[in-house]
Amino acid sequence: MSFKAQIRNLAKKRNVKAQVLLQNYMFERFLERLSLSEYRDKFVLKGGMLVAAMVGMDARSTMDLDATLRGIPLTEESIHKALTAICNFPIEDKVTLTIGKTEPIRPDDAYGGYRVKITAVYDTIETPFSVDISTGDVITPQAVKYSFRGIFDEEKQFEIWAYNIETVMAEKIETILRRNILNTRPRDFYDIFILSSTQ
Repeated sequence: MSFKAQIRNLAKKRNVKAQVLLQNYMFERFLERLSLSEYRDKFVLKGGMLVAAMVGMDARSTMDLDATLRGIPLTEESIHKALTAICNFPIEDKVTLTIGKTEPIRPDDAYGGYRVKITAVYDTIETPFSVDISTGDVITPQAVKYSFRGIFDEEKQFEIWAYNIETVMAEKIETILRRNILNTRPRDFYDIFILSSTQ
């Protein structure tokens, strides 16, 4: 069975869009490489991908990864070096990860951050996504190990450092208060609702 057919069949079984499942599979390929690399303790997952992992991709989808950096400087050079090592980590999954453009983000924050474009390729299927990297966030009380299961093989598991649920919720509430109710993104309200309903 072709990879496209596997994606379509599993998407139908899980009642999600095929593109959402494909996107999450490529996130998984990146995160497994991270979990095995020398940088496994340097990145702490947060944001939409973590919320989706907690509540299920049928309830929350995202097009990028968000992470907090720790233990290495937040510079374009150090980020490029780390992501190159992660993307090139040898795994026999027939997926190739290629780093593209890097651009600064969060100019109003004290520490700033970077957005790195990555293209995941399986056979002839290209799936672009972004990794947003920042630093300086307070994680209370501390980051936790979050266990991911393989999308195609649920027996396969790997662990990634991630925000705890309390910090995820606190960040969402802080965002709403900072932007004020009228300017807040609907997904921030939705994330608080779905997390409080399921966790």
